[in-house]
Amino acid sequence: MVRLNIRSLAVATLLATVLTSCGGGSDETATLPESGALAGGTLVDIALTSEQLGAELTAADGSTLTLGDLKGKTVVLTDFLTRCREICPLTSVDMNAVSRAIDDAGADVIVLEGTVDPEGDDPARLAAYQALFPGTDTWTLFTAGDGTDDFWKSFGVQYERVDAEEPFGKDWQTGEPVTYDYEHTDAVIIIDAEGHERWVTQGDPNVEGEAPPDALASYLNDEGHEHLAEPTSEAWSASQIEQALTEITGQQIG
Repeated sequence: MVRLNIRSLAVATLLATVLTSCGGGSDETATLPESGALAGGTLVDIALTSEQLGAELTAADGSTLTLGDLKGKTVVLTDFLTRCREICPLTSVDMNAVSRAIDDAGADVIVLEGTVDPEGDDPARLAAYQALFPGTDTWTLFTAGDGTDDFWKSFGVQYERVDAEEPFGKDWQTGEPVTYDYEHTDAVIIIDAEGHERWVTQGDPNVEGEAPPDALASYLNDEGHEHLAEPTSEAWSASQIEQALTEITGQQIG
């Protein structure tokens, strides 16, 4: 798949523009500096807009929610698509791992992984994809439907459809030829309980020895297997997200 690196996820100086493949503690929120480095990402303090808070998201189970509904919870937000053969399955491995750590900690945190392919990823498809992974209570896949473009670009996430001259292999679910992909940013954003962006990172995920589900492992292309076997030194990991969450929430996670 294809990944796109872009501007800061709300601050133009945070992230650079590049095209790539798809690839128990205190209950009080910790006081953090407004900017700086943490767990391989960047600390920020950016209030979400009313449009971001009000955007309607449809989960894999067909229920709807908004980021505004989740005020009072810390949110880990990332983008993906289910047809990705390079980066996204590894992103999902890490998001699932983070969610399991949140479950174990009993933390008031939710992981939201949203598609950039609203035409291909309806709730039923998202549910089938999520079912490939270990079950958790705090990991939700979603689509923003017709509002996908506005929603993701408001967070600095860019994406562009790429149609295949030759099929990109066979789909993990249907066995049909995969005829398109998306170039897109691979970003992870932590939103605090007050509705402020507090931490951002982007790039390849490092699954730290975890394996994708069999259906997705066999679906990975050569680049995906390379990322799985030899993540770059800059790749982010579930443990880094857990570290950032621990600092932001004041509760030990992971």
